[in-house]
Amino acid sequence: MNPIQPQSIFLQVIERIHNGILSGTYKVGTRIPSVRDMAVNPNTIVKAYDRLIAAGLIESRPGVGNYIKEGAIEIVAQERQKRFYNEILPAVAKEMKLLNIPYDRVLENLRHDLDRTMITKGV
Repeated sequence: MNPIQPQSIFLQVIERIHNGILSGTYKVGTRIPSVRDMAVNPNTIVKAYDRLIAAGLIESRPGVGNYIKEGAIEIVAQERQKRFYNEILPAVAKEMKLLNIPYDRVLENLRHDLDRTMITKGV
């Protein structure tokens, strides 16, 4: 967690779990770090984990820990795609317009970045 980041620690914890689910670090049935394992105020972790439980992403097994639930990747992916299309792309389009960046140049850079990502991942 990064206390300097403008996003609250609570939201950083949620984002970290979301990213772990999407990347495959946290697969269905995987135990996520315990409240004590996280180097953050326990109340903050409990609040974040309660939000993840309410979203249907994790389940709490008393005395054992918190585990990723079936369907978590689909829930997170759908939420992130919605954010991508409704928030990120419009912000990029606005910035392109303000900076007078041609569409073709953005596509070229995007293709380059995607190709590099695929090579890095070994796809």
